[in-house]
Amino acid sequence: MNYNKSNDTNCIFIKVFTVTLIIATIGVIGFGHIRSKRIIQENRAAAEQIKKQLNNKTESQGANVNSPHKYEGKNWLAIGDGITSANQYQNEVAKVCKISKVTTDAVPGQNLGMMADRLTKEKLTDIDLITIFGGTNDYGNNKLLGAKEDDKTVDKFYGNIRKVIDKIQSLNSKVKIVFITPLKRGRVENQPVYPAANNAGNKLEQYVQAIKYVCGQKSIQVIDLFNNSGINENNLTQYTTDNLSPNTVGYEKISKVIAVELENPK
Repeated sequence: MNYNKSNDTNCIFIKVFTVTLIIATIGVIGFGHIRSKRIIQENRAAAEQIKKQLNNKTESQGANVNSPHKYEGKNWLAIGDGITSANQYQNEVAKVCKISKVTTDAVPGQNLGMMADRLTKEKLTDIDLITIFGGTNDYGNNKLLGAKEDDKTVDKFYGNIRKVIDKIQSLNSKVKIVFITPLKRGRVENQPVYPAANNAGNKLEQYVQAIKYVCGQKSIQVIDLFNNSGINENNLTQYTTDNLSPNTVGYEKISKVIAVELENPK
């Protein structure tokens, strides 16, 4: 029998190659398994991180819902005419908004110019919020509307709006100013009847628009009870005592609107 050494060498080479290939294949599979396991772990970690962020966001939003009211613990000065002097809407608004103290400075029949004249530094000391609820007597007593560009020295409605704002800001530059527009109204003795124009030729909505215009220029909030109170010429007997002044349910109605608008200005 002839012994072929070359064949033995080839056989050994094949075996070594086969073993090497098997080891390499096992290594690749093992590396792939480790890599896949690592990727899965990384994905799980990323998912947990996203879940944590969402939970934090939800908790943060929940905290905002339960956060203190905007005017909680603040002092409020309410100025106006007879509707404000009755002290009917203030307590309910203060209760809802958690306002600490309410002071009223209002006189039946007065217009915006008179409200400005009554303001003093003492009245505005330690005041955080001031509301100006007026304009119905300006319409009822035929106050000239004036022009949009009138400054505070012009004794007409546009000028009087600026007069009130300037007086407040000069006495307390940090106080929050909010205007409240006149309500719609009906027949009142010896006064114009909405929606007709008054003897000065101006309609009630023009006084409302003037308040909105000036306050818009000065970034001052306006609570529009003229359009948003739910009180109108068709239900005055239900919500007023005399076609002008709210009754108990009328005050309840406007209190809710004022409170909501103070807490969530548009």
